[in-house]
Amino acid sequence: MGVIIIPRKHIMGQADERAFKTLVILISASLCIIVIGCVCILILTNGVSKEMKLRAELISHLEARRKAEASSNYKSQFLANMRLAFSKSSVNLKKFNYMKSYETESEHLKSHVVVRAFHSI
Repeated sequence: MGVIIIPRKHIMGQADERAFKTLVILISASLCIIVIGCVCILILTNGVSKEMKLRAELISHLEARRKAEASSNYKSQFLANMRLAFSKSSVNLKKFNYMKSYETESEHLKSHVVVRAFHSI
């Protein structure tokens, strides 16, 4: 029995070349599909990204407005409380001055009565 050594290239050469070309074509096609898919995703999500940015900006503006309104309300309440406190202290001051003037007047009348009583003796 005899063994013949024949190189693989002579027997399977065309099939190997065709398989390699097919493999290169499939890899190239897959890479092209991936690139086209990424481009489509960027194009389709660009509008959504702009909408999300605008929505986030609107939310931040609304939050800033709410904080400003709350600050304004706190300021108004503080000023109203100060005005009320000032008016109460003003009323108390008027009462104090009235009581002082009454005491001063009554002391003056007492001294006047004492002086008259002294002169009549």
